[in-house]
Amino acid sequence: MPDETPLSDGWPSVGGSVLIDGRVHRSTGTWTAAVHALLAHLEAVGFAGAPRALGFDAEGREVVSFVDGEAPSQPWPAWMRSEEALAGVAALLRRYHDAASGFVPPVAATWRVWLGSPGGPLIRHGDLWPSNVVFRSGVPVALIDWDFAQPGTRLDDLASLAKHWVPLASDARATADGWTLPVDRRRRLRVLCDAYGLDVAERRQLLATGLRNAIYGYASHKAWGEAGVPGFAEMWRAGSGEMILADRAWLETARPELEGFVGG
Repeated sequence: MPDETPLSDGWPSVGGSVLIDGRVHRSTGTWTAAVHALLAHLEAVGFAGAPRALGFDAEGREVVSFVDGEAPSQPWPAWMRSEEALAGVAALLRRYHDAASGFVPPVAATWRVWLGSPGGPLIRHGDLWPSNVVFRSGVPVALIDWDFAQPGTRLDDLASLAKHWVPLASDARATADGWTLPVDRRRRLRVLCDAYGLDVAERRQLLATGLRNAIYGYASHKAWGEAGVPGFAEMWRAGSGEMILADRAWLETARPELEGFVGG
């Protein structure tokens, strides 16, 4: 039997990923067929920033190509916290959104959706946690862990990116995650939006989108955590619900000051 090397998408692992003979084997769900269709579309249109779907193994796990490089882990390293890395991830996300804009999901496609999310016209990545971005020599080259690809909007993904990469979290949470204070969040929001190419009208909706999506994140962590879903059960017991609510309360308070990023 071939050796399995555990891979991490952060603690705790939701996908149960392992590396076998240079390929990634991961747990599946009702959403896997739709995700594979999306990955096939990305390959067909020449988007290089995602793994390739390679089918399933004898145990029923999905198999995808391994993207060589380094995905940051907590506490976030200095190279991941640079403005260059932030701009690079925003530009990579824009390339993905443009590539996905022509994707037509299979009939009756099932997606793993954040509970309560209203959806939208684009299949978004859905989970832009830093450990889901692969870097080479400090440059972001690929997005991985596509389990939460789902209908949404560009702003939904950008709000997720901003939460973890600006970061839109309290100083206490930011410090625990490895950020060095003070963090010029208004400047970093501007860097993110400039690199993505977001217009002024969309920028004015970004913080509100983050506040709204925190409600769906909390509902999902609570439901899946209490139901014992692997990964979410551990996060819920560790206090993920309280953390999401605390981050949302911080953003509500900081919002008037942060909104200055729109106008410079």
